[in-house]
Amino acid sequence: MDRKEVGVTFIELLITVAIIGILAAIAVPFYGDYVTRERWTGAAEAIFSEAQKARFSAVSNNRSIYLVVNVSGPDWCITTTEGAIASVALSNCDGGYIADEVNNASTKVLSSQYPGATISPATSSVTEFRMPQMVVSGAQTISIESSLGAIGVTVTSGMQVDICSSDTGRYGC
Repeated sequence: MDRKEVGVTFIELLITVAIIGILAAIAVPFYGDYVTRERWTGAAEAIFSEAQKARFSAVSNNRSIYLVVNVSGPDWCITTTEGAIASVALSNCDGGYIADEVNNASTKVLSSQYPGATISPATSSVTEFRMPQMVVSGAQTISIESSLGAIGVTVTSGMQVDICSSDTGRYGC
């Protein structure tokens, strides 16, 4: 009685390893771009979210809320706060608060969370969402840039917050 051989031959194993190697060699460069793109869009979405939070807090609490952008060389941070504390928050993005929020804590977006993402204009600024007038003082566009392009977060004088980029397939202009 003949026994049938069961298993994988050495040739089949070599072909499988070669195919996996070829697929890995093709995928690695795309993975690097993927990581860069996700950091870049993540920074833009975090800044957009912070601007939306400032707008929402101003409207729901019926008082002025500030979106603070601090730029120091390649490092930057963005936070929301209210009252005279905006000048303190402008110096280092610490000390910001919004009354009636959980623990009065203010979130902040830091450049260290998004390596490779820079913002322009490269100057510090304060944008005020002014209530009850429902206008913005210091309307601006913050451009988040990387090696792949730019995404703009715009705050208009009518308290509208938009995100726009022609360099990604995610945000229409």
